[in-house]
Amino acid sequence: VKDFRPLLFGNGAKTLPPPPGGEGKDNRVTGLAFSAGRLYASYGPRNLIAEYDADEGTLTTTCTVPSPGALAARPDGSLAVLSGSTLAVLNDGELTTLTAEHLAEPRGVAVDATGNIYVSNQGRLQNVSVFASDGRYLRSLGTEGGRPAVGTYDPAGMLHPTSLTLDVKGRLWVMETIDAPKRVSVWNCGDGHLEKEFFGGAHYSSFIWMDPEHPDEIFCDSVLWKVDLDKKTWAPESTVWR
Repeated sequence: VKDFRPLLFGNGAKTLPPPPGGEGKDNRVTGLAFSAGRLYASYGPRNLIAEYDADEGTLTTTCTVPSPGALAARPDGSLAVLSGSTLAVLNDGELTTLTAEHLAEPRGVAVDATGNIYVSNQGRLQNVSVFASDGRYLRSLGTEGGRPAVGTYDPAGMLHPTSLTLDVKGRLWVMETIDAPKRVSVWNCGDGHLEKEFFGGAHYSSFIWMDPEHPDEIFCDSVLWKVDLDKKTWAPESTVWR
């Protein structure tokens, strides 16, 4: 990471080979996790999770899992797995379903130090559901239903949340797959409030205008932004078009 060099695996390979038997889009990786020197990769179209030696880069075993997606390592060494529309646990090759409740088109999963499981939902929920290690529903983060696709911007609402990760402070970082605006949000897992949000450019060359008669407003990439030129602050006001 220090100087951005790509590293080779111990066997000299640049990349991990997919398990034998697949081809083309069947070998698309749909989830990735690391635990105790082992790297796990989901191959959703193949109903397969592969285990690799993370140092050597060699395939050690595979396990059949229906439509596996995102993965996250648990404190006990097992894996939290999104299998289709359910949350499951994979332990020593055995898959156990935890729950199918409080889930809607689940996309991302993360596990904290105490074993609580966080799952990002799309579909009707557009939020993050939080479960205990045994699958009991605890609470959710973000407004149920998310923020409007077009209309007044609500920072408490997510829109198409996907990948999740927890930082050393125990905060949950949420990636959104949608633009206008393109957002990464940071949530306090204790009381559920939004701590911070970051916005990225929607594409290579942004379309941006400021009305000279309203210098507190900027239109950029289908979003109306409120700005304060003196304080150098900005925040999305509304998504005008999508």
